[in-house]
Amino acid sequence: MTEALSARHIHFGYETRLLLENFSLELGEGDFACVLGPNGAGKTTVLRLLSGTLSPQEGSVQLFGESLGALPARKRAQLLAVVPQESWMLFPFTVMEVVLMGRFPHLGILGMESRDDEDLAFACLEEVGMRSSFHRALISLSSGERQRVLIARALAQEPKILLLDEPTTFLDLKHRLLIYEILSRLNARRKLTILTISHDLNLAARYCGKVWLLKEGGLLASGTPKEVLTPELLRQAYETDVEVGQDPRTGTPFIIPYPSQDAGGAS
Repeated sequence: MTEALSARHIHFGYETRLLLENFSLELGEGDFACVLGPNGAGKTTVLRLLSGTLSPQEGSVQLFGESLGALPARKRAQLLAVVPQESWMLFPFTVMEVVLMGRFPHLGILGMESRDDEDLAFACLEEVGMRSSFHRALISLSSGERQRVLIARALAQEPKILLLDEPTTFLDLKHRLLIYEILSRLNARRKLTILTISHDLNLAARYCGKVWLLKEGGLLASGTPKEVLTPELLRQAYETDVEVGQDPRTGTPFIIPYPSQDAGGAS
């Protein structure tokens, strides 16, 4: 499998805190993968380093074999798209206007969208089930609808890799499943390489073929969900007891957390 995106021996931190130490990750072309870990483990920092928002103090990030930091911003945006947790617009842009923002890396010097760009934007909205809402203001949508529009905007960049920062954080159960179903379909049909940051162990286990489990800025484990999402490793990462069963429909791990015996207030 061709390597699409990699971090090699990354060190990153601030004056008083080291966030990542000797961290490495290799994302193969066509992967649907996830970075997991407790709060403060360094998950969002990993995503910012992989997207080029941050630069490592030591080590390197490679995008299709080239140094990420050496690539021009426009070229990087044609290969790599990022979907944030949430996006609030200062102005009442319509859904179509927001998705067309994703065409910026491909526009000419005048920056004017063509009919082809509009057709592509409609196709991206169709992919996420939001085509009929193209005329609505983004701020009028629910959190789940907005997140689908942000995915459509990223698709409009025509990237080879999609990075998502906890895309289901603010969503209810129905929309969490819907987002991951959309991502799974994009991965299967478009062969889009996807890496998501997540707190949802069960969604990661069900949909992702590869996971990285972080703890305190280091890589605790990596591999398939069955290899990584074990009671022992999850107890080390999250400092709580869990039971790991098997989803009867998919055969993937299913995690049930329990309060630790020394939790405050326990009788």
